[in-house]
Amino acid sequence: MIRKALLFVNFILFFCLAGVAQKAGNNVKSLVEADESLNFALFRTGVPNAFLKYAADNALIFQPAPVSIHTNFKKTKQKDSGEDLEWKPEYARISKKADLGFTSGRFELTELGKKKFGVYLNVWKNENGKWKLLYHAKTFQPQLIRETKFDYFEPKNQEFYKLIGPQKTQMRDDIVFGTDELFGKRLGSKNGNKYFSEFYDTNVRIYFPDKYPTYSLEESLNFILKNKLTFKSEPKGVLRAFSGDLAFTYGEATVSGKQYEYIRAWQIEEATGKWNVIIDMYME
Repeated sequence: MIRKALLFVNFILFFCLAGVAQKAGNNVKSLVEADESLNFALFRTGVPNAFLKYAADNALIFQPAPVSIHTNFKKTKQKDSGEDLEWKPEYARISKKADLGFTSGRFELTELGKKKFGVYLNVWKNENGKWKLLYHAKTFQPQLIRETKFDYFEPKNQEFYKLIGPQKTQMRDDIVFGTDELFGKRLGSKNGNKYFSEFYDTNVRIYFPDKYPTYSLEESLNFILKNKLTFKSEPKGVLRAFSGDLAFTYGEATVSGKQYEYIRAWQIEEATGKWNVIIDMYME
């Protein structure tokens, strides 16, 4: 198990970081520490209590459709959830302003004595100087046996255009939402799969149910081709960093005739201003 191998280390780490693990610094390390602290709280206090403590007031959990974390876990808190959930953040990124970020990696869920595996995505926001969980999503996959590679990305600089006023902020949100909307329409058109390379980053990851994750554009395109998948999608929500370099969309997708929910993480290409997908995650 992920936790058993590192239980003692995490136990010490938890108490060392207990007072600071959620503090939102201007680097990705603080975000990874918040994610690890939440992971240990899952073990120490139970799944419902841990999520309720770390979640923002408007936080969502995807099951697979998005629902309020607080509504969901206040119900299960009344009884033993019967779950043992653990994870390890392998991939993390923050925005230039350090107001938004994500962590992702493999998880192991034990439910009624049965183990399940997959990948998770946590989206975090800086709320009054602390990292608070905003989105939590999981997709179940076969147990992945490979050497863990940790990819924690810092912004190259903290320079960005500061747009003042709700109209200009909304305009930036609309651009991301519209880009995802266009992506979905292109995918639903004739020979739509050819558009993946237009919207995907070179290091894009696909998290798809019952399949191993992909870690590059080449792997992702090969995955789609090998499994003969066809896609169309429609966004329902958008979240963008104030610095305008990191964003998330979520919505509904149809893949080869089957219904899914999805979350996409986007990053902007500074030289061109083009938004590219860096995580394309599907839940059923």
